Amino acid sequence: MKKLIDNSGGFKTYFELRPFTNIAHEGWQSLIITTVWEGARGEVEEHRQYELNLDPIALQNFKDFLNGNS
Repeated sequence: MKKLIDNSGGFKTYFELRPFTNIAHEGWQSLIITTVWEGARGEVEEHRQYELNLDPIALQNFKDFLNGNS
């Protein structure tokens, strides 16, 4: 799931949540934040700013935090 979370000043910021691909960490999720600068003169590239790999409990704690349930 990838979602645009901000579009300002020519920068687009995306939030993505997808399964972590390491089989030793079943049930984990990767939370990825990327940006794209639409004003680039050359090829527009997406840049990874942050990546967090969260176990199921940490992911639930993060969701609770975002929902104000901390």
